[in-house]
Order: sequence, then structure tokens, then C-alpha cells
Amino acid sequence: MRRILVPTDFSQNASKALAYAAELASASGATIYLLHVIEPSLNMATMQTDSLSRKVIDQSSENLKLAVQAARKVYPKTTIIPHLEGGKVVDAILGYASKKRAGLIIMGTKGAGGLKKFFLGTVAANTVERARIPVLTIPASYEVSKPGVVLFATNQFEKSKRLLNRLMAIPLLFKAKVHVVAYKEKGIPEAADYLYNEEQIKNYLKFLKENYPSVSFKGSLLEGASFGKNIEEYCDKNGCDIIAMVPYPKSLYEKIFRRSETKRLIFHSTKPVMALPAIPLAFNP
Repeated sequence: MRRILVPTDFSQNASKALAYAAELASASGATIYLLHVIEPSLNMATMQTDSLSRKVIDQSSENLKLAVQAARKVYPKTTIIPHLEGGKVVDAILGYASKKRAGLIIMGTKGAGGLKKFFLGTVAANTVERARIPVLTIPASYEVSKPGVVLFATNQFEKSKRLLNRLMAIPLLFKAKVHVVAYKEKGIPEAADYLYNEEQIKNYLKFLKENYPSVSFKGSLLEGASFGKNIEEYCDKNGCDIIAMVPYPKSLYEKIFRRSETKRLIFHSTKPVMALPAIPLAFNP
């Protein structure tokens, strides 16, 4: 975790994301890239005198400068590099992350209502869907603190070292515990499946302990009717500070008719949610 990208729109939510990134950077020595994107207007012919006018650029540059100054007052030794970009927001975020070989994107998020809640069409959700590096979303209500317990929700029991190394970066950095939780929807599979999943968790914990001996692991099989609600209840009961998940690529049918549990958590969770891509980048940022 040597390079962290923090997109900002200068909102309070974005400020919390920057504060969280600064906590990680101060502990790891990582560099923070603070990015603001100015979207072009529909009138591309007059873009230089319209949406990307000198006034807009100057104001955005000043806001970036003030954001960096505020963060440096609390984290004076942390390197924060501001950057202004023009273009579509998600494209610009992912493009700049690739250019700087960032290993993590941290961004603030707000809950959505109405049609937005159904379509999950926010910048954070779309970034999570398209990113090839981990994305950590920080909810508006969250008070920034050092993580002590990370919940890893999985039914795939991933063994990719590249993926797991990204997951374990924060627990190793802060000596945080990791709770591995497999979820079973209430009333669907038989008791035999329950026992099978419990055996899988035991074997998976053994694998994790062998590969990450300095991390303290705990495994649980969670059963319920609402994944998001049950995960939140588990977090409240067990003091979890981050929820980590691996969103897998979906077919067109699934994209239309089945909403991503990761996206739902991004909108409703009171805890930071980390999405770890199933197909990460080849390089090791």
C-alpha cells in the first residue's frame, strides 16, 4: 500500500475519506494522491470558456490547496499530492489510479434514495464495479478511527495470494483481527450444507493462519434473511470496523435482475466497506 488515491468533491464525506487515507498513510508511509475531477459540459465547443473556465479551474485548485493544508495540520509528515483532472468522473478516477499505479482508492459515499437507490448509480458504486484495485468507501456517519477488527464476508474462500495480500494489508498494519464470515440465507439449503460450510470455514482458517501467522483470525457461519442487516448486526456485536468483500463479475442477466450485495452495503452500511476485485491488476502497487 504505497500509493493511495482519494477522489474529492470537497464535501464533508470526501474530507472523511481523506482523513481515513491519512491514517493509513501515516502508519504505512504511503503517498496520497488527492484528485478532483471537473466534468465537461454538454457544450464541448465552448468548454474552455464554459465548464472548464479559468474561474472554475482556479476555484477547484484553491479548494484542493485548502484540503491539503487542512490534512497536513493533523498529519504533517504525510505526503499528499493534489491533482486536477477534466473528464467523466469515474473514467478520470480509474485512469489516474492506473497512471499513478495506486494500490487503493478511498472515497466517501452517501446513502441514495428513490431511483438512485434502485439503480445504485453513484460514483462510488460505479468505481467499485469497474476498479481493478481495492476500493474502500467511507460512509458519511462514520467517525474515523484506527481499525481493530476487519470482517471478511466470503462464500468463495478465496486463496489467491495477490487478493489476500491486499485484504491483509490493513490488519497487518494495525494489528487488527480478521473475522471470516460465510453467509447462509435462512431457510434455503439443508442442514448438510450448513455442516459443509462450517467445515469449509475451519479449513479456510487453517489456510489463513498458515499464510498469515501474525494475524488473529476468527470464523463464523452467519444465517439470516437479510445479508446487509445481518452483517451490520454482526459488526455491532463484534466491534468490526471494516467490512471486506469480493465482488465477482456478473452476467448481463445478473446485472439487470440481481443487485450487488457489495453495492447495497456501500449505500446502507455505517461501516467502511472494502471491495476487493476478483481480477486484480497484474502489477503489485
